[in-house]
Amino acid sequence: MRSELTAIHRSRPSVAVRLCNDLGLVRSRIYDYGCGTGQDISFLQSLSYDVAGWDPFYRKDMPPSSFPSRAFKSIFCTYVLNVIQKNDRISVVKEIKRILAADGYAFVTVRSALDIEDKALKGNWKKYRDGWLSKRGTFQKGFSSVELDSVLHKCGFTRTLTISKNPVIAVCSTR
Repeated sequence: MRSELTAIHRSRPSVAVRLCNDLGLVRSRIYDYGCGTGQDISFLQSLSYDVAGWDPFYRKDMPPSSFPSRAFKSIFCTYVLNVIQKNDRISVVKEIKRILAADGYAFVTVRSALDIEDKALKGNWKKYRDGWLSKRGTFQKGFSSVELDSVLHKCGFTRTLTISKNPVIAVCSTR
């Protein structure tokens, strides 16, 4: 599967980063887990935040494993969990929890189940495990807010709040 093909090349910051910043939830030191080509990093840096990020295809130099536990006050994981397999999702969320400060927030964004199913049916995608394979060979899984909340809780996040349903954006913390 070609998850590198799912990176969105955009000229503006993501909806999640703009919304969370506008709500006053973002605090420096920030990590963008699966940052793609880095538009959100550039936007947050333009606001004078201290930001690091990693992507397995586009920005390989700062993987989460290179940081100590509790290193970041804010972590963004935008459109990552919906393009990877179930076991990988669990690993990603656990790693985010590991590097999140005790008083920090993680902002997890995924595509909604309705959005993905609509695209899958229109695009004649093939059902694959708990998601779909697109014509480009990418894996896509849509989430309901309840399903995302369940994944986050299984991985140790004790508090979650859905702030958007399409895309699904959850703010989570461990206290």
